[in-house]
Amino acid sequence: MKKHPVFSTLLLGAVIVFSGISVAYYNTKSLAVDENAVLFSRDDEGISVLDFKIYYKDVERFYEDTQPYLPQKAYSTAPYIVGGKEAVTYIMYY
Repeated sequence: MKKHPVFSTLLLGAVIVFSGISVAYYNTKSLAVDENAVLFSRDDEGISVLDFKIYYKDVERFYEDTQPYLPQKAYSTAPYIVGGKEAVTYIMYY
């Protein structure tokens, strides 16, 4: 048995909650007269999830705004050295 099943428990809970929300949304929209129920849709402008519309241009603008704050290189804490050849050569021979 796992010592810490926290991640899998939270993931299972999120799936159950999202499934319940989707079923409730679909039932509510399909019984109403105003519009058709669409859980997920994708078009040239963006993605629709339930009643929320996410536009590609907004995501692109958000990405461009946060790009300077994102790391440009990735380093690992694994037991091997991640970096350029010069760093490895310097450590090995000096």
